[in-house]
Amino acid sequence: MELDCQYCADCCRRSMPAVTEQEIETIARTTGKKPEEFTRPAHHAILDLYVLQNKSNGECIFLEKEEEKFSCSIYEVRPQECVDFPPEKQLPFCRTK
Repeated sequence: MELDCQYCADCCRRSMPAVTEQEIETIARTTGKKPEEFTRPAHHAILDLYVLQNKSNGECIFLEKEEEKFSCSIYEVRPQECVDFPPEKQLPFCRTK
């Protein structure tokens, strides 16, 4: 079973990664967008934090699709939560190529 995240991207269509102030600044500088254009506040238990916005269809605002492949338009500066996501192990919702 071959796992290829570019053909699945389900994690980018169902999650809302938290972003730090430094990550927000880096993304803003890289994209030329204002933080309010790509983040929104989220409240989890006792924490107030910011997460990346989702498109109206639920996908990450930075997820792009060309033909059958997905890609991240901020891949080089993506949040640490995205970097740490475990692509080396298949998760229950992962789809194979």
